[in-house]
Amino acid sequence: MKTKFYLFLFLTAISAFAQNYKSDLYIPSEILKAYEKKTRSYDGKPGQNYWINKTKYYIKAAFNVDNLVLTGEAKIIYFNNSPDTLDKIVFRCYPDFYKFGNMRDWQLPKSALNDGMILKKIKLYDQELNISDTKVILRSGTNAVLSFSNKLNPKDSIEIYLQWEYQFPKERGVRMGVYKDSSYFVAYWYPQVAVYDDIYGWDELHYTGTTEFYNDFNDYEVDISVKNKFIVWATGECLNYNETLNQEFVQRLEEAKKSDKIINIVSFEDVIEGKATKKNNEYNVWKFQAFNVPDFAFAISSSYLWDATSAVVDSFSNSRALVFAVYDKDSEDFKEVAFISKASLEYFSHCLPGVPYPYPALTVFNGSGGMEYPMMANNGSFKEKAATVHVTTHEIFHNYFPFMMGTNERRFAFMDEGWAVSIPFDLQSSLAENYDPRALNVENYNLISGTSDDYPPIVQSHHLRWRAYRQAAYNRPSIAYDLLRSYLGEKKFKEALQEYIKRWQGKHPSPYDFFFTFNDVLQENLNWYWKKWFFEFCYPDLGIEKVELKKDKLKIEIKNIGKAPVPIVLRVYYTDYDFEEKIFPLNIWEEYANFNVEIKLKNKPKKIKLGSNYIPDNNQKNNTYQFKN
Repeated sequence: MKTKFYLFLFLTAISAFAQNYKSDLYIPSEILKAYEKKTRSYDGKPGQNYWINKTKYYIKAAFNVDNLVLTGEAKIIYFNNSPDTLDKIVFRCYPDFYKFGNMRDWQLPKSALNDGMILKKIKLYDQELNISDTKVILRSGTNAVLSFSNKLNPKDSIEIYLQWEYQFPKERGVRMGVYKDSSYFVAYWYPQVAVYDDIYGWDELHYTGTTEFYNDFNDYEVDISVKNKFIVWATGECLNYNETLNQEFVQRLEEAKKSDKIINIVSFEDVIEGKATKKNNEYNVWKFQAFNVPDFAFAISSSYLWDATSAVVDSFSNSRALVFAVYDKDSEDFKEVAFISKASLEYFSHCLPGVPYPYPALTVFNGSGGMEYPMMANNGSFKEKAATVHVTTHEIFHNYFPFMMGTNERRFAFMDEGWAVSIPFDLQSSLAENYDPRALNVENYNLISGTSDDYPPIVQSHHLRWRAYRQAAYNRPSIAYDLLRSYLGEKKFKEALQEYIKRWQGKHPSPYDFFFTFNDVLQENLNWYWKKWFFEFCYPDLGIEKVELKKDKLKIEIKNIGKAPVPIVLRVYYTDYDFEEKIFPLNIWEEYANFNVEIKLKNKPKKIKLGSNYIPDNNQKNNTYQFKN
């Protein structure tokens, strides 16, 4: 009886703790309803009624390099795992971003605009629909809403067939494009079923350029037809290298699958001689498959070099992931990208977050900028090694957040971008000599902190633009995550992060699932921290408010002017060039607005210095106190 009684008290205490730490965070009504429906729980775990929908895509596509027209047909099977009866399906027609008259977050030249995605045929259960009937298909922005009278019941599926084509943008391609007139990165290219979830229902936000992903975990079988001199790389695994590549190159790939060395699959000489691909037919069909991924992208080239290796991503099973670097011969920095990519997979799999890379392959393609897709990255070239390291590691980490975790970038971009900035810090420092990404990140954040563009990250991302979006999605949350890591210590931080991943991998966590999971795992109410860094208009600014010198004692009052919690690093410099340092953790600001420090002096003080390169501070003019001689 005593054992049962103590167990009852323990469970009651845990329940009370969960209820307590949820009560003082603002939770919007649509998210509160998810807790009422028990699809989510206040301890941060998926609720007993949690569900997620899924789509299977069977796609055949052809990319015409002569006129840059992409044509495709797809059989799509959508599985309704929800408890709701659906009378419509929302498709995202991303090429409509380039459509005349559509809304965009920035201007494009007229020459970059076109008619968007042209839907040529739609069948529902083999019955062809009237595409011109707006009661059946309603096009708006980048969405196409398919309505049907025979409703889709819970735990049932629906089969849809589509044909489409669109003009691939030759200039100003956003996150994709044409490179060197022989190489192309193709993304946002097929009619994609939007997410229907337990919080917002159908995601009907339009793609206007700034915000990025929110997708379910889907299965893809994709055939891509291109002229025979082109090689294709894509999300997933290629099933027919024997049909598209000559045997010598297939053998090189087989060697790379089990090698720690960088193997040159296609050299410059191979490109010149056109030796890599089979020329039996005018066109080759490349077959790919991918399971439980949120999107599918591909790249093609007839002139790029191709390096390959592999990385052990699971030390228990000794399983490896293939790593490709595909690049222009003039991109000197890309000669190291295969090594950087391999090192990234090993670090993320074994160090931080310490979770095995979740996919069988990775391709980093030499395009422009830096953009992630499942198992793919489209990255430009850089003169400085630090830039190449930074972009490569950042884009590769996105395979964890948002792709493995299914976060909603359209509304809460800080749930993936902030992590992709902060998690690779140590890796980046080790790969690029004299590169200090933490200090640089603090500098970038300080530029905007405390201004009218410094929004709390909980403000939904699709409402933000330019500097405000960058601050809320990248700078501010990455600072918050890294400071939290320092405050908790590596062991506790990693334990909480891994549990969050374990709970929500392959699902759709909200910000509250993250906040409550950390609270639950650590058994510590961190809401005071979440509120300041993620919910409130505040900024880091500590200042020396008052200094009192009495004989051999020094009293220093430090004021938290900006209200954001950051640690105190205080140095007292002496006239004999010696100094002493005092460090106080950031949780002191949970209780105090001003904090008093008393130091027993070892010598005559010269000056006091507050802060460090790793602690953001909006106004550093109040961080130094100089003693008079």
